[in-house]
Amino acid sequence: MRTIKFRGKTLQGEWVYGCYLIREEKSPVVETSASYTIHYIVDYADFNRLNENEILLETLGQFTGVYDIRDKEIYEGDIVTDSDEIVETQYVVRYCDGGFVICEILNGDIEEALSRDIYESPDSDKIYSIGTFCEGWKGENYLQVVGNVYEHKLKTN
Repeated sequence: MRTIKFRGKTLQGEWVYGCYLIREEKSPVVETSASYTIHYIVDYADFNRLNENEILLETLGQFTGVYDIRDKEIYEGDIVTDSDEIVETQYVVRYCDGGFVICEILNGDIEEALSRDIYESPDSDKIYSIGTFCEGWKGENYLQVVGNVYEHKLKTN
């Protein structure tokens, strides 16, 4: 059985993990009556109390079901390295067409790796299924989580 869970960063800047919920709200100002969407992560351990943690949508990432070489969970949006190679190669974890892939970061350009078309790109040969990469043709998992795209963007801005 696979574990389905998410992570996101709260408005206070803390990472939270658990079930992802979306709720539509109506504006408390009667004149506007505009609706808006709030995104939450509810901790599985605290599910009965529904301790909802509002998150920034741009930080939402799903657990891939794969662990890195240090037994750390790998999430969508993580930056990972392949520690098996002599030259360190970095990848970004993406969700694409119903599965998780890792896209090689070329020339340090994370945005390009996030948006690269997996079918049309001349660099499509630098995109791998995370499950195949970790458990298949390499025979052993050499990936190590070194960061994530959300915190990287904060450092570069």
